[in-house]
Parts: sequence; structure tokens; C-alpha cells
Amino acid sequence: INNSLTHEQKLKIVEEANVLKKIQETPQDPSVLPCITLSDLDKTKPKVQLHQHIINTVRCQYAPQPTNGLSYFRATIDLQDLPRELYPFVPLFTQIWPVMGSKNINYRDFSTEVELYTGGMHAGNFIARHPNEPR
Repeated sequence: INNSLTHEQKLKIVEEANVLKKIQETPQDPSVLPCITLSDLDKTKPKVQLHQHIINTVRCQYAPQPTNGLSYFRATIDLQDLPRELYPFVPLFTQIWPVMGSKNINYRDFSTEVELYTGGMHAGNFIARHPNEPR
């Protein structure tokens, strides 16, 4: 690259680098940044409207949120019928599930589609009591 530049182009690069260095070394004024105080916040927690539906025998809930047109999806799966000897494989399954392919698309193409159209897919495992289970 150096050999393809003229003397004037090299001088211009040095001059621009010096200007940039000066700007970067100049202390910034934090008072120009927006800030909020506790008085700017609501004192009460907003009530979330939770809608419940059954879709093909599956209980579903959704809560409309101001997400600027984005949709977030969360699912839980009841594993009480999973044989106990398969429990140790649940963490492995949650690790590979987001990057697996399917019958109709291989894992590479699936991964590309996920990256193109979503913020990613993630899975995890946790243990929770059923809401109707006695404590």
C-alpha cells in the first residue's frame, strides 16, 4: 500500500491521524450525556396483561410488550415422562438443539437462517415445581 501512495497522500494520512489523535486525547464533557434520576421513574410497577390460550391442546400465554416490533418466544417442556436414565443428557440436548438441522434443512443452512432472521436461538434447562404441586 505504501508504494501505491503519492507523497501528498501520505502527508494527508499523517495529518488526519494527528487530528484524530488530538480529538481522542481531548477529555469529553459528561454533562452533555442524557441522564435520568429516580424522580423520572414510575413509583409503581406496571401491570402486565397476560393472555392465555390453548392451541392444539397446548397451554399458551402471551403478554404484549413495547418491543418495537420484535417478538420474543419462550417455551417450557414438561419432562416428567422422560425416563430417568436420560436426565443426564438434558444439558447436552439444550446445548445442541439451537444448532441442529432438521429433516428438511441441514445444520449449516439452519444456522445461516437463524443468523439472518433472528437474534439467535438459545436453550437451557431448569427445575421448577408444577404450579399445582403442593409445597
